Amino acid sequence: MAVGLDVDERNRIIGDNLRKYRLLKGLTQDDLADGLCSVSQLSKVENGKTYVKRTMLKQMADRLGVTVERIESADALFEELTETLQLAKDYVSAKSYEIALDMLELMIPQCVEFGYQKLRVEALHLKFIILIEQQAYTTVILLAEQALEDELYVSSVQKMMLLLDAGLAYEMSGNQQAAFDCYLRADEEFESIEGEGEHSQFRHTILFGLAKFHGVMGNDRACLRYAEKAEREAIAANMHLRRIRCYYLKAIPLRRLGDIDKAEQIYLEALKETQDNSFLLDTAIIQNNLGEVYQDRGETGLAQQCFKRALQLFELLDAGLYLYRPQANLAELEFMNKNYDRALSYVESMFCLCENLGVNAYRELAGTLRLKAKIMLELQDKDAFDQHMHEALAIYQKHNVLDEAYSLSIEIANFYYENGNSQSVEFYRQAVEYNNALLAIRR
Repeated sequence: MAVGLDVDERNRIIGDNLRKYRLLKGLTQDDLADGLCSVSQLSKVENGKTYVKRTMLKQMADRLGVTVERIESADALFEELTETLQLAKDYVSAKSYEIALDMLELMIPQCVEFGYQKLRVEALHLKFIILIEQQAYTTVILLAEQALEDELYVSSVQKMMLLLDAGLAYEMSGNQQAAFDCYLRADEEFESIEGEGEHSQFRHTILFGLAKFHGVMGNDRACLRYAEKAEREAIAANMHLRRIRCYYLKAIPLRRLGDIDKAEQIYLEALKETQDNSFLLDTAIIQNNLGEVYQDRGETGLAQQCFKRALQLFELLDAGLYLYRPQANLAELEFMNKNYDRALSYVESMFCLCENLGVNAYRELAGTLRLKAKIMLELQDKDAFDQHMHEALAIYQKHNVLDEAYSLSIEIANFYYENGNSQSVEFYRQAVEYNNALLAIRR
């Protein structure tokens, strides 16, 4: 018991903790008092009305399965649940997801019962991380949206956290439009509290997440702005790898905004750091992205070298969906060089990859169909081109990928127009509708 507490305060704390742990244990007052004291005496103890000797308190603590020090703690259950949450985080770091999830499933109802709302949302957030790892996206969406509707969050930081959880689950499950909505709401929430200081714990994560999300949405200037902010936070917090990731993330919007030289400089500097520190995944990502810079410049030899290095590293790491980008880039190079058989060989590998990864690869599957359609058109198979383009458009429509649906509708419309097909009007009209929807989302 802390020095300085008066007797009344000691009695209140002990009584409160005895009641909480008795209820958690599922014991009645009769059960806990049995052989130790009368029920009326225990009732007085739990209400903080009387003093209990430490010898009896130890016996009660033993019966409840906790230490006497825990019973004497100012908020024993809160401390215990906080420790449980940290332990669950450690298990997540060790990829022991089932153990962590079991702990959280026991912990969250206790937070609800005893009113630990902030801790409850933190535990929910960790649960969502695990469920997303396990591809239980629908469950995350339902729980996160319900938490937002019920306003379970106790701060703007927690609201942003839930919005980002829901957004990521929507993104991974293939509902692009709903994901964008969550990301934009998180962005608005962040802008409204920036500078208050309450969100320091999550500041870098939120900034980096928003940078990535704006990049996906094609909001290049917003992507660059948040990447720079995230980089500053990573430097201040001495987070080395995160700082490097923020740094080379900036090259993506810079390249799309036309500053290719600056993008190349960033990639080369970041590449040296990742190689020096043996950050293999990041090295492979940068190699691929650097290849895209060279491809933009028409330096196809350098581009091909970068793509092949990236692919080899991703294969070494068994990096799943990361394999797609260099394969697609190599297929594009073979297509440009009119090596259609080699291009189709990469395309078949990409189809296999997408099939193995399921719903997560819907964008990649559509992109593969578009590439195959392009190859088939060069081989004068217009029917195959038409079929694959429509298959790709159906995927974009299903998952509300409006930016890609817009550009693809224009491609199909142009194809029909050039071939004297009156369906071109329908697809031009459809493209306008997609563009209007995009503008509404990005306002």
